[in-house]
Amino acid sequence: MAEQGWRELTPKTMPALLSVVDCGDGCIRELTLRSTYGPDAAQSASVVVDVQRAFQPGWVQLTIELSGLVHRKIVDINTFSWVMLDQPQVVRDDAGLLHLDLDPTGDIRTPDDMAQHSHVYLAARELRWRLDPLPAS
Repeated sequence: MAEQGWRELTPKTMPALLSVVDCGDGCIRELTLRSTYGPDAAQSASVVVDVQRAFQPGWVQLTIELSGLVHRKIVDINTFSWVMLDQPQVVRDDAGLLHLDLDPTGDIRTPDDMAQHSHVYLAARELRWRLDPLPAS
């Protein structure tokens, strides 16, 4: 995967992401969890979401990479749990961990609220994002 186009995702950089995409009605296309084993064992994840461009027609693919994955909660409730009804939320806790809620309900919540109420919630040491054209059908 090319490194070009990756941008840091934090609570401070979230407005930059939301200035170019509208995630409401977006659809989570893929969620991949990866684990390595051994002395340098680590967990990471990637989420691919089809989203609309902000203020212009068309859809793009948003990829969010999470490195140093610490927590995750993925609940399939056999409804529209993979359709985003609102913009994602990112919160940094006191330890510096970034909490990503892809199923927010209203105002920005605490990491504890995210872990309890969200259907798609991940927490990691680093987050980054990029946009790509949608793959051909």
